Amino acid sequence: MCPDVDIQELEEQAWPDSDADDKQTLEEYTFADGTTVEFLIQDPDTDTLLDYIAFDPTGEADRDEDSYDLVDECVIAPEVTLDRWRDLRTVDKIGLTDMVTEAIGLDELMDFTDVLPEAEQDEQSSA
Repeated sequence: MCPDVDIQELEEQAWPDSDADDKQTLEEYTFADGTTVEFLIQDPDTDTLLDYIAFDPTGEADRDEDSYDLVDECVIAPEVTLDRWRDLRTVDKIGLTDMVTEAIGLDELMDFTDVLPEAEQDEQSSA
């Protein structure tokens, strides 16, 4: 055990507020065609989140389906129906998923730049 640690001081630290209203945010997304829509976002349930971030060693995971499940679970309004999702351009599917991951704080927990080629990482860090 660390000799300079005050256990009581650690126990008295403030924890994050778990008020449900704090877990909802209003986010704006501009689609590739220039249309801008506001979305009300909430935290997903644990299973949906874990399915989204889980590594599939078989390579059989349907990333589009996982992304839709996450967006569908998180977006309260307007509803992102499966028909709407299927009609979206791929860039907008990625963009909506990115907006949701930022809104729920997932981007802070995971370094998604690990999946980018090094050249793209260098471009992003210099921007």
